[in-house]
Amino acid sequence: MANSVASLTVTDTWYDGKREHVVGTVVLTNFNYITNGIPLVFTGQEFIKSATAPVLVNITGVAGFMYVWDYTNSTIRIFQIGAIASTPFVAAPITELIGGSPLTSGVSTDTIKLYALFKLI
Repeated sequence: MANSVASLTVTDTWYDGKREHVVGTVVLTNFNYITNGIPLVFTGQEFIKSATAPVLVNITGVAGFMYVWDYTNSTIRIFQIGAIASTPFVAAPITELIGGSPLTSGVSTDTIKLYALFKLI
């Protein structure tokens, strides 16, 4: 099976004189999760004018998964709550999805919102 792909749809952008703010939605194809995350490319997006990497990325969903921007690899890493601990009042561990495994339907159908901040050059 092929690797999952992230697609960004920009819904709003604005400038504050020093930075470009970008808001959008992310769709992940329902294929295999990639070790170290699913790549997301900002360059070439019609509304993103900055040619630099983002200095801040915030990604949220509603299906209970944690989405984290990996600044080193320019990828979206996905985490989920692990098995519930047998000891009362012990938090369940948060684990990253396993590389090579198919995305769950909860991820591929999640409503994922993105906010990114870029320096203007």
